[in-house]
Amino acid sequence: MKFVALSNLLISLCLSAPVTQADESGQPPLLREGTSSKSYELVFVGNSFLAEISYSREDDFFLVQDDHFRVFDTAGHQRFALKRKATTHRVPMTHYVATSEGIYDLSETESVFQQFAARINDDPSRTLTVKSWQGIFGELYEKADVVVYGREPDFDLVRFPAYLRIEGRWVVVYIPIKVDVQDHFDLGSTMESFPAKFNRMTYLKSPVTGALAADNYEIRNSNSPLPEDDFTYRQPGKLDWVSFRKQNTLDSTYYLGIPLSYTGPAVHELTIQGETMRFRENAVKPVLGQPESNIHWFTLPERLADRSAVSFLEFTPGNNVSSQGSDGVYVLRPQQ
Repeated sequence: MKFVALSNLLISLCLSAPVTQADESGQPPLLREGTSSKSYELVFVGNSFLAEISYSREDDFFLVQDDHFRVFDTAGHQRFALKRKATTHRVPMTHYVATSEGIYDLSETESVFQQFAARINDDPSRTLTVKSWQGIFGELYEKADVVVYGREPDFDLVRFPAYLRIEGRWVVVYIPIKVDVQDHFDLGSTMESFPAKFNRMTYLKSPVTGALAADNYEIRNSNSPLPEDDFTYRQPGKLDWVSFRKQNTLDSTYYLGIPLSYTGPAVHELTIQGETMRFRENAVKPVLGQPESNIHWFTLPERLADRSAVSFLEFTPGNNVSSQGSDGVYVLRPQQ
């Protein structure tokens, strides 16, 4: 009896739940096509499943990490892009990208690559003792204005690399296995006796969803303590849905096949500084509840909001049924 009563309740809810039909007249552009208002424009940046978007307070630029390392100025225009490869590794929370041969510094106006001026302790057949290494590294450490650590051991040497910038030139020093490295693949590695020296970049965040603009779920969901936990983020406008038309059943009960959620085309409206722009893309509509856009609106923390009027949108559909092809990252910037 309880099962029948529950089934009847679900059927009743399903039949009575309102679904707003989309207004097809004056159909706005697909999100992927971009949209604009009098003063703002929303422009496609690149494909991404989970983008990492951060900001350099010292050098005033945004870094978008997807299939490229993309550098944007504070007006929201791309300066350059460096393609990501298996041989390039960004040092977490920095604007440095390391290879086996040298370092890219993404803080410049163009992609700048510097070969290592020296390589220390890189002989695979032997290694420095801990005491010898500490003496050499300690002297270099004191001279360096930047010290960062690789995100994983070198494949051939099985030793963590340390990258030091001394008087504008880069040196790589490989760390003996017996030296304790506090290893965190996504937040950066360091050593207690020789802490890293660099200007940390700041994550953007979606104030509505609470997601940080990180390409790692643990960080994105704020499961690791970060400086951003103490920042206040405010969305500079409003993102809402205007209409929705159910097209496919996305989820249903296991036994009876009663729909629990639908997906289909929706019209979205973004309002900023009193100006509105509309676009269309799929949304997900639970039987009980409002449509879910699967869009994050990433912004700077409030303390940095006066630096730039630029923000970013990321559309991350659950599957191809809940997308019309707009998957990726977008920059929302003032028109010039």
